[in-house]
Amino acid sequence: LLPTGPRSLDSKFRILRKAVAANQMFLNEIIRMCPRRTIASYDGNQIEPPGLTSLEGNMDKVIGLFHILARDWSKIGEKQRNESYGYILGELERWLPVTPENRNLQRVLIPGAGTGRLMLETFARGYYTQGNDFCWQVLMASQFILNSSLSPNCFLIFPFI
Repeated sequence: LLPTGPRSLDSKFRILRKAVAANQMFLNEIIRMCPRRTIASYDGNQIEPPGLTSLEGNMDKVIGLFHILARDWSKIGEKQRNESYGYILGELERWLPVTPENRNLQRVLIPGAGTGRLMLETFARGYYTQGNDFCWQVLMASQFILNSSLSPNCFLIFPFI
């Protein structure tokens, strides 16, 4: 009763295993490149970032991370990125224009900065930019992408498996 031939379940599972392996390789690279350090908590105490354990609650965040990566850094997400970030950047330039005199002096905070694409676009337009995010998985990916001298299309990920 199971399908046979080139579209069999076995061949589909083989493709899925390769996709999962590619995603894991990308995550391993993020972990390898991100320095382990303490984080300042809201009350000023130093805390250790969470360990490298796979808690079930973290799986949704990792899946979400791959969706954010697709939107922010891939060709597939270009239309959505242009529609949302383009509007934000247009309004920013309208209300707070950059001139040679104030270049990199006007401060912009990007809460929920995700993997940093909007921060990068804002900085590239001449604003002093800072972003934050609550999710440590996204922060690690952002640090990796923005600080690792990556070339375009150097990783193949599968965000929608």
